[in-house]
Amino acid sequence: MCQDLPSRLTFEDVLKSPQGQLKKSLSNELSRLGYDVIDQDGFLYAQGDLPVMLVAHLDTVYPNPVETICYSDDGNIIKSPEGIGGDDRAGVWMILQIIQKLNCHVLFCEDEEIGRIGAKKFTSSGIRPIVNYIVELDRRNDNDAVFYDCENEKFIDFITSFGFEEAGGVNSDISDVAPYLEIAAVNISTGFYKAHSTGDPIKEYIDMKVVNKNIGRVIQIIETPSAQFAYM
Repeated sequence: MCQDLPSRLTFEDVLKSPQGQLKKSLSNELSRLGYDVIDQDGFLYAQGDLPVMLVAHLDTVYPNPVETICYSDDGNIIKSPEGIGGDDRAGVWMILQIIQKLNCHVLFCEDEEIGRIGAKKFTSSGIRPIVNYIVELDRRNDNDAVFYDCENEKFIDFITSFGFEEAGGVNSDISDVAPYLEIAAVNISTGFYKAHSTGDPIKEYIDMKVVNKNIGRVIQIIETPSAQFAYM
């Protein structure tokens, strides 16, 4: 595997690309890093060497691609009048940074916002990676860990031992993927706020301090030896 290679995609590339274009760019990026990529209708999957799978979704709730990106004076806060789409482009970006260092399994799903369509197609694909646990990066705020219907207390204790706080949520891609693989999963904060907001101006924003901090925290989790955690 080719590690420690800086991503050829910038965060602005990730934010501005329509879903289909982003999927192609990510497939190329994964291949450049040495992954064998499975590109199927609804998802991209790439098998890694480490027994952890990272998940994010490629779509956003906003109908038009991002054209204008606005930065705060210190560069930490990012917004767009078209809707910045931090849900879940922040998660996509975080995965790209993590796999520069750690050769995890990767799953990028399409159309999460309209019914987790890509995740459901993955569960029908027959692909069944053997991993210890699943980390989705698709949660608002800075410190949340959402487990949905996964009630493995040992896994919850493992994740929260890194400072994340258990929070509630409705669903995300892991709501389908975790029970399919029978592996515990968590959705971790990626630094976007006011997701799905509407109006003029659209209020969603990304805090890059949180993005970068939680990249490091997830790397720390992955680098910590663990057993396999079953979905319960």
